[in-house]
Amino acid sequence: MVISFKVDAFFANYLLGNNGAEMVECLERQVGAKIKVQQDEVVLMDTDDLTKRERIETELVKAWHQDDFERALEVTKIAEMSETFESFTLPVQEAALVERRAKTLARNSGVDAIKVHGTGIVTVFGTQFAVVKARCAISDIIKGENLASTPTTPTQDGEAGKNSAASQDSTGPCTLSFWVPERAARLVIGRGGHNVDEFERIHRCLIEVRTPEKNADGNVPVDITSKNIKSTYDAKDALFRFLDRHIPNRDWPVRVDIRCADPIP
Repeated sequence: MVISFKVDAFFANYLLGNNGAEMVECLERQVGAKIKVQQDEVVLMDTDDLTKRERIETELVKAWHQDDFERALEVTKIAEMSETFESFTLPVQEAALVERRAKTLARNSGVDAIKVHGTGIVTVFGTQFAVVKARCAISDIIKGENLASTPTTPTQDGEAGKNSAASQDSTGPCTLSFWVPERAARLVIGRGGHNVDEFERIHRCLIEVRTPEKNADGNVPVDITSKNIKSTYDAKDALFRFLDRHIPNRDWPVRVDIRCADPIP
């Protein structure tokens, strides 16, 4: 005799993780039934008691939502204390692998923390150098498990910092997108577009200052595109050194969206 209820991949990933597994074991003791978690359903063994099924489903969903809330608070607190952070999305299976090895990855790379959400979002906190080192290690682990893929959504970088030589050159063209005040956008363009043209020539990149898309706060989106992630970061860092020379005590926060294509054969 078995009864079951359907779950999506995100819920199943939580139940198969440490916190979810502990909750499953606790409910097994409370209701006296064996609970088996599969990729798309939760099965109750040796029972056909629908009341037990309803209780287990309700308690597991409640625990999942509470876990999400607590993780959000924890991530916010860590972000406030860290120099920078980067978030990227992996398939759920790969994210679960990263979560299982998060403590070892954090210790070996020197990052402050690595947090994994059930939806596949991985966030790495620490110095720019440590974050890049951790990301390389994560890539190596995934390739080692024959799960190789690249992030499928934009990654986010926290406070702009120095790029490390550890950045991977194996990616294809990358675009960094960020927002700057209108004054800074005008500096990037320069008189008659002179500054942006000269910057593109020296750093071999493309820069698009999207002035018509200025938001309500007066900030303008800027895109920098170059041949790989390292050269794109180098161009971004050089651009902000230029802005710092002309705008002392720059105090606006910079969050960077990163989009990289596959390597060009």
